[in-house]
Formats: sequence, C-alpha cells, structure tokens
Amino acid sequence: MASGSEWNFGLDACDVDDKNRLKDFRFKADIWIRTLDRDDRNSVSSQILQMMWEDAAWRSLNHARYLSDGSDEIGTPGIVASLLDRGYVAGQAIAISRLLEKGASRPHKQVNSLRRLVDEIADCKELLTREVYVCRDGLPYDFNAVRERLHVAIDPENPMAVWLDNEGPEAWSQSMLLHEEFDKLSGVGPENRGRNDSISSQFFKRLQSAFDDPVFEGIQSLRHKSIAHAADDISRSSAKLVRDGITLDEIARSHYLLIGLFQVISANILQQSWLTDAIPVPQYNVFEGINRPIASEMGARKLGEFWDTHCSARSKWCNDAYREIIPIDFVFAPDQVT
Repeated sequence: MASGSEWNFGLDACDVDDKNRLKDFRFKADIWIRTLDRDDRNSVSSQILQMMWEDAAWRSLNHARYLSDGSDEIGTPGIVASLLDRGYVAGQAIAISRLLEKGASRPHKQVNSLRRLVDEIADCKELLTREVYVCRDGLPYDFNAVRERLHVAIDPENPMAVWLDNEGPEAWSQSMLLHEEFDKLSGVGPENRGRNDSISSQFFKRLQSAFDDPVFEGIQSLRHKSIAHAADDISRSSAKLVRDGITLDEIARSHYLLIGLFQVISANILQQSWLTDAIPVPQYNVFEGINRPIASEMGARKLGEFWDTHCSARSKWCNDAYREIIPIDFVFAPDQVT
C-alpha cells in the first residue's frame, strides 16, 4: 500500500504489463492520497473529522439544554445559546459546502474536496485497469499460480499453520480479494477476466449522483445566499431554492453521504485506510467542568458593566469613524476640467 508518495515496490517489481500506465496512475494516486489524507488540516479526512467533532459537540450541548428544560437551577443563557446555534449552522453549512467544491482549473486556486477527487478519478478511469488495480504495488496478477506453487512445499501428511504474506509477489490471498472486488466494479466475471478490464462507467455515475442529493442543494443555497454572501432580494428571488435555516436531519443526511463517499474513495479505489470512527475518540473527558456555572453572581453583575462599557465604546464609532473618513473641516477639491 502506498504511503504518501512512497510505494513499497518499484515499477519493475510490479506484475503489470503496461508500465507507463502504472507510472501515470501512481503519479495521480500520490496527488489523490495527499488530498484525501496527507495534507494536514486541509485534507479531506481532516475536514470530515473536524466537521463530525463539531457536530457531536453541538448536539451534546443541545441535549444538555433538553435535560435542563424546566429547571430554575441550570440552563444555558440566551446569549450563549444564540451564539452556539448560529455558529453551528454556519460552520456546518461551510464545512459541507467545502467538501462539495469542484476542482479548480488553476493550480493556485485548487481545493481539497470529495467532489474534486471523484471527478478527477472518473476522468482518469482509463488508468485503473484490472492489472493496475490489483498489482499497483507488488501483488501478483495470477494468484492461482502463486498459491499452487506455495502449496506444493507443504507436506499434506504433516500439515502446519503458515503465515500468508499480505504484500509483495507471494501475497496471493490479497490479489484474490482485489480481483473479486474488481469483478464487481467492472462487471466482468472470473471466467472472463483480462488485464485491461476497466471499471464500469455506472460505478462513477453512482458516485457522482450522490452529489445530486437534494439535501446538498438546500445547504449550498443557505451557504451562498445567507452565510457566505448577503444576497439581495433580486439575487434571492432568482435562486432556485432559498433557505433561511436547516434541519438536524438534513445535516445528518449530508454527513452520511459524505462519509460513504470517503470510504469508497479511500478504502476501495485508493486502497488506503478505512474510517472506523466517524468522530475522533477524545483522550480526555470532554464534559469536564460542564456542571460549573459560567460566572458567579458577582461575575454576572460585572458582565453587565462590561456590556455597557463595550456598547458605549462601539457606539462612539458611529460618529468617530465617519469623521475619520470625512473630517469635519475637510473640503474636497473640485475635479480639474481638461
């Protein structure tokens, strides 16, 4: 399996007839793997995990509000609840939209997104033949021949447990599994297998159709018209779908589809890691201190004083900022007539 731009076996050690195709695939795969999982905080995996963590955090705090409903002793201040809710909706709409962005034509404007990965892999489907899919990093193409050769060395009168290689030219079991997987992707059965079999176009259409789910249209409309941009009434009226908010079920559906697409690209196409936990496992008690009030009674009174002082200072800007741009004694010079 590849690790970043490193492959365990060189091109010449791979059981692939078309070495140029394998070379081209590896070049592309290095980019896709880096986009998927190796570009630090902006990788697709980092985006998904951060999105899921923030969703779980908000849902937990929202559940705490439910648990405290009707209590006079505990609760969430309205100002805090409003900030949490608005920040959650905006953050989730932006996070989901980022993963749906199409790739840019100019390198300096390129993005890391699931949509870019799916589109690029579909455009390069001719590189993913059966022999490249199975033997991209040292596995044998003819797993039956390797299996028979290795089993000859075993004395049937004295059976023993043996370890099977999981990489390299003798890892016949891994090769067999990948052939079986490619049978499904290509629609070509075992009896008709060929090195140049290709993945069915129907497979890529199925991936791309996930992006057409109505839930994504609603979220992107919210993001474009209300969150990232303050669309005017004409822009809003011309939009196909205008949203003022979003439901928790819609956010969950979006997460569900994006995680599914990630799994297919990572584990199936690129043979990278399988995401086992949708939400990062914390190494500490995330709810430590949640039973403590945000401020004491004295602190609450001082917060009121802070609020008044802050608001008064900002209100001065209404006049002072205006006068910085147009001073009280400033007269503009007339334009010169030529």
